[in-house]
Amino acid sequence: MTTTPRLVLRPTGLHLGAVDGVWWPHEYSADELLAVAAAVEPSFQKVVRVALSTEGWADIPRRIGTGDDTLRIDLFRTGERHTVRLVGEDGRLMDLLLIAPDTEAGAADAEMKAGADTDDLRTVAELLG
Repeated sequence: MTTTPRLVLRPTGLHLGAVDGVWWPHEYSADELLAVAAAVEPSFQKVVRVALSTEGWADIPRRIGTGDDTLRIDLFRTGERHTVRLVGEDGRLMDLLLIAPDTEAGAADAEMKAGADTDDLRTVAELLG
């Protein structure tokens, strides 16, 4: 199932606070990862690697996509489970606050607004309350 990613990014180059944007996937799936990688490309760069928690993503293959659009997936068991790190082809990083797919819409909307606010410098844990 391919859908438009629910994604909000801070202005490129600011790197203020703990995250560069907020992503609220519709589900934990390879299609969602490919869609968010494609969505950030115009304002970031081509994404070649994604690092995220095993929570929710444990069944994701280590590589998804085909040919030049293949993403390497790195899963971790420790660290911030609500952060997705995108790695560009030149090594630049983009950290996204991950909102769980089953989050109630009102709460997710508030988290997306806070995470995209350039004046809000809270950590991921603080953003999620």
